[in-house]
Amino acid sequence: MSNKRGFTLVEVLIAAAIMVSVLGALVYALTQNSNLTETMRNQDIALNAARQILETIANDISNIMNYNNAPFLVTGLTPDPAGSSTSTVSPVPGTNNLFDVSVTVRWQQRGGRVISRTLNTTLVNK
Repeated sequence: MSNKRGFTLVEVLIAAAIMVSVLGALVYALTQNSNLTETMRNQDIALNAARQILETIANDISNIMNYNNAPFLVTGLTPDPAGSSTSTVSPVPGTNNLFDVSVTVRWQQRGGRVISRTLNTTLVNK
């Protein structure tokens, strides 16, 4: 019986293949985590911007129709090249002082993916 120490070439190749697979899965998980973090950060920026626009409209309620189809830019987000972020205002049918307001923020993520978030509310012009 011979007393050899060390690994055979086949054992080394199998260990290397396992290591490459594990490292590949780790890199994929880190990339996905980075993308998710970016999306969550951008959603936070978008929703805060939409809230600010809604506040602006509510504070200028006497000129509310000026905000219908009004485009705006959001600092910190890459704008969607196909369409800008907008606010829309429409009177509630059958009323004189109620308005449905919708604010949509659109942006482009890394890799070209376009995302949008919308906030809706009804405002009263007293």
